[in-house]
Amino acid sequence: MTLNIRNLTEKTKKLKTPALYAAISLLSGTLYAAALPPFNIEFLAFFMLLPLLWVISRTKTLYSAFCGWLWGIGWSFFAYRFLREIDPVIPYLLPPVIAIWSAVWAAGTSFLMNKECGNKKLNFPASSLFVFGSAALFVLLEWTRSRLFVWNDSGVTQWQNLPLIQLASVTGSYGVNYLVILANTALFALFKKGSRTAAILPALLIISVLIWGNHRINALEKADTSKLPVWKPILIQGDLSQRRHATLEQAAEALDIYGTLSLEALKKHPGSNFIIWPESAIPLTYYTCVDMRKVNVSNKHALNTLRYQELIRLLTINYRCRMLIGALDYAPISPGSRTFAASNSALYFDEHGVLQHKYDKRHRVPFGEYIPFRKFIPKFITDYIDMGRDIIAGKVNTPVALAPQVNAGLVICYESVFGYVTRESALRGANILIALSNDAWYPQSSEPEQHLANAVMRSVETGLPMIRSGNNGGSGVITPVGKFTQCYSPEKGRPELWRGRTINQVQVTISPETGRTIYVRYGEYFIIILAILTCGWGAFVCITEKREKQ
Repeated sequence: MTLNIRNLTEKTKKLKTPALYAAISLLSGTLYAAALPPFNIEFLAFFMLLPLLWVISRTKTLYSAFCGWLWGIGWSFFAYRFLREIDPVIPYLLPPVIAIWSAVWAAGTSFLMNKECGNKKLNFPASSLFVFGSAALFVLLEWTRSRLFVWNDSGVTQWQNLPLIQLASVTGSYGVNYLVILANTALFALFKKGSRTAAILPALLIISVLIWGNHRINALEKADTSKLPVWKPILIQGDLSQRRHATLEQAAEALDIYGTLSLEALKKHPGSNFIIWPESAIPLTYYTCVDMRKVNVSNKHALNTLRYQELIRLLTINYRCRMLIGALDYAPISPGSRTFAASNSALYFDEHGVLQHKYDKRHRVPFGEYIPFRKFIPKFITDYIDMGRDIIAGKVNTPVALAPQVNAGLVICYESVFGYVTRESALRGANILIALSNDAWYPQSSEPEQHLANAVMRSVETGLPMIRSGNNGGSGVITPVGKFTQCYSPEKGRPELWRGRTINQVQVTISPETGRTIYVRYGEYFIIILAILTCGWGAFVCITEKREKQ
């Protein structure tokens, strides 16, 4: 009987340990989510991998992969909870896919961390390679994930840590990601016997970046800008509900609201002659290729479109005002083409009501603005998520001159998450960035703040100010050091979280010099460095194992 009890106890222990590891891994991932908006407990990001690394150091590769997958579930389920406002099923379907990347990292780290390769006690070179190499592998995998869906990378947790994120001007945002993960691997080495000295170099690196970041902020903010021109556009925030399939009445209401606010703004700020509307401010197709005055208006939809065009002419011609508006359009895919397509565009009209520039969104939202691999997806699925058309992707990203010495690089909504888009604008001569956004899809969740947090990196990367014009929040100016300013709020607290209908005139100092940061000049070279570090770590461990077996 005693023997049976002992056997049962041993079996219970064997069952409890894997379950404990799984629970620790899942909870560890939630630290990542808590470091992101809306909680913004940014210091948790420096500890979020520690419990998982502890589990990995005690489990074999396959189970480590499972624990890494659970860690990915833990952060992505909460970080992507905002998607419930589109469909309550999405937050349950997306995390298992996103978590594959952390599972791969956990498996790779487990394989190379003194298990299959036999490193029982790491010396200084080996432990240093682990610290730098495993962090490089994590961020390299984040970069590959961005090719599918980029949102809330590890560096975004530090969007309010201005000294740290200045590194993005040198390495791009993935350098910030790397410092966050490097802090985790270094702390793990600090608590592991025989590897503690490996934490010295990462600590010195992070401290150096913070000191340099503070110096960069002070230098940029204290620079003499008294002789530089100041641009004062007016942002119109209509605060309309999500109107994916707007009725005639909803479209007419949108015209009334944005028209009334724009007229009020011009009267309130008589010296200003530039108005910016957010992405798809009016839930109507503008039809830049058709002058509705020359068309026989035979239905209410066409009448609304005529009113739309007339409103733009009224504001520009009668008030000598220029306008940049986010609009849905339907136009030929190329000049003279008979093939037409829908686009999500930014339209710039001069003071004579003439369309001077059109920018079509290049990086579309998958399953929101187009359906990837539409031909291979069952029709009942496409019918459920379809908007009735795939928005065509833009092909050019030429900055547009909106005022004397104002050369603007344009991005629309989700594009502000991608460094390559704004970098291309800076390379082509932009000295300011303008982001048109509409987060009305998410009226209650933290998505608008997460969107802003992701966009902050674009200004730091390029060294350019960014004007954000949102339909229901996040309207203001991001400075070249990543500080969000000039956001209107009638209430105390955090103004970037305020959603409401408002007029906001902003002031931006325009430098004639384009922001040629190291990142702008050389692009994502840092990814190559990460690949070298990862391969170097793997090669070292495998060579060491081979020597030990000989």
